[in-house]
Amino acid sequence: MIKTIQSKALTDSFRAFASQASPILHIHTSEDYEEALEFIEYLFDLAEDSEKDPLNDLITLISMSIEEYESNQEELVKFEQEAQAMEPNISMLRTLMNRLPNGGCSPKHFIPSFLANAAKQA
Repeated sequence: MIKTIQSKALTDSFRAFASQASPILHIHTSEDYEEALEFIEYLFDLAEDSEKDPLNDLITLISMSIEEYESNQEELVKFEQEAQAMEPNISMLRTLMNRLPNGGCSPKHFIPSFLANAAKQA
């Protein structure tokens, strides 16, 4: 195989990229994981909504790295199993409740006061 100037430049460029991106391409720690999540969020904002945007390839690489890390984290695997086993409507309601200010709220906040009073009297 004949090496061209272009293939050498591409190889050198990729090695430089891989060296800098190693913590987000090969996630080993929770710090690497957080960095990868922040970086992929940044890329989502930056990438154009087009299949031809080269940032989409980088998003795919980082997504695969994140998925691999998550699949080896007992806590995340357990969470995923619980979420899959949960009724979809209940799961969505819990997610929405947890996103409310002050760390979410309990179901009693969703019960109209007259129903709550009737329940107390019963």
